[in-house]
Amino acid sequence: MKSNLSILLFCLLIAEISNHFADWYLLNKVIRSGHGYREFASEKKNHFLNEDEKYRLNEIIQKISSKSFVNTITVNEIKRPNLDILFTLVNNQVDFFDALHIMTAESTDCKYFITKDKELRIRTQPLINNGLVSKELKLITPNNFIKWFNIK
Repeated sequence: MKSNLSILLFCLLIAEISNHFADWYLLNKVIRSGHGYREFASEKKNHFLNEDEKYRLNEIIQKISSKSFVNTITVNEIKRPNLDILFTLVNNQVDFFDALHIMTAESTDCKYFITKDKELRIRTQPLINNGLVSKELKLITPNNFIKWFNIK
């Protein structure tokens, strides 16, 4: 089963992953400057990544992207049916970027959408059940994906 494994990463997902790691560095700087994590959103603009942190972020993204089973995809054009899916998701309180990721997964015929985001799975599953999003797309947790495909 593992030999047919192919993971597609949408280019905006890679940017989002990078942003999460950058936020980790910035959160540490905000806390070291005497602010709490609740102030992060307003305080992060006062801090910047240094060159070493930028290098480490690029290194992480390169390691992810260089895996033989990872393929990066881009979308050159969003066709009307895919745009309808995006609007359906957003109109059902799915975060815009999450909706964009699901739309991309569906438009590239992905079978599994791996996410730890429980709220995203809860909001999207009824749309899948009702045929508004492809019934072929399965939203699963990373742990279930690993168990399902016996990845070590």
